[in-house]
Amino acid sequence: MYTVNNNREFANMSRDDYPSTNTDSWTQFGQERKTGVLNLIRDSDDVGQITTCWFKYPPSPDSGPIPANEFIACKLGELLGLPVAKTQFKDFLDKKGTISLSVAPEPLKWANFPYKTKLPVYLDDYSSMSRIVAFDVWINNRDRNADNLLYSQVEQEKKKYRLHLIDHGNAIFGPTKQQPYPIDEFVLSQHVMLPELIGLFAHGIDFFEEAIELIKHVSDEDIAKIIGLVPSDYLDDLQREYVKNMLSNRRDKLYNEIENECKKQEGEL
Repeated sequence: MYTVNNNREFANMSRDDYPSTNTDSWTQFGQERKTGVLNLIRDSDDVGQITTCWFKYPPSPDSGPIPANEFIACKLGELLGLPVAKTQFKDFLDKKGTISLSVAPEPLKWANFPYKTKLPVYLDDYSSMSRIVAFDVWINNRDRNADNLLYSQVEQEKKKYRLHLIDHGNAIFGPTKQQPYPIDEFVLSQHVMLPELIGLFAHGIDFFEEAIELIKHVSDEDIAKIIGLVPSDYLDDLQREYVKNMLSNRRDKLYNEIENECKKQEGEL
């Protein structure tokens, strides 16, 4: 049984929990991965280890609050015990964004997973997939593609694998300033969701009930606390209010949204 993290200080992590966020301690490594994403690298101050991270920033003045989307999604994921990347705000040169650290020593992209037809056998926690789907529906994550779901082998256990979630910059508020995602809208056809995740709806609503119940226990106060950790230059007052309303509303309607998708998959709608 999974429960919401009862440590309400979970989001107030000290900067000591992260590699140094000073601009001078990081340098860009290689070319821009894609628009709005850089790979940064630094040498550790104490033992000389190399640390790398992804730095994500709004690529244009019309972009939505992408760093805030990323941060809020990851903090909600932490609260739910999901395998999300550790994320923190950072200034790099003239850009304001977030850094996301590696989720595992050697994670691989889902496209490379060799046992997609036997997931209950090879995943160390098959039920985690129901929580991933419920989470994506809740935060309106429209981009759970094969690059944004990673996996790694469980240590000292052969052919058992663990999932990892990355890249939520286009979730929650959305990727543009002028057209935030509609609060009440969930249309699966508008989502890039992996076939293995879409197929889970065929299991019926019972498969998702524990995941839905977990999200229902995220209170409005929890949501407000996480949003309150976002600095004012990353999210303005109107955007904050919108995000709070969006997450609260979608949490309360999550059961009906997922139940409808299950019925569609079962041919009942």
